[in-house]
Amino acid sequence: LIGKKNPQLPQMFYPIENKMTLTQGDTVAARCTMVNNRDRITYIGTTNEDEMCNFYIMYWVQGKKPMQQNTCFTRGPPTWSWGGWFGGGLKNIPDQEASTL
Repeated sequence: LIGKKNPQLPQMFYPIENKMTLTQGDTVAARCTMVNNRDRITYIGTTNEDEMCNFYIMYWVQGKKPMQQNTCFTRGPPTWSWGGWFGGGLKNIPDQEASTL
């Protein structure tokens, strides 16, 4: 688990608690959990009536040579997800505690 925070807190970069090294071939995935107490569907969007989930990671690389691929993203569900049509290929998925505050 790299990190988790309450989305009601100020949005900023928070330091991780344990030092972590990512190496070539590693996969990093983010999961957002929302409890909907409304009597209607909540859609993804950019207003306070919508749900917006983003997980930004600030990183650095050793040496002076920048990474060739300096962005990473996927189209997300249903093409790629924890289970996904293609199985996701994810290992070490955090347990339920990772989805609670």
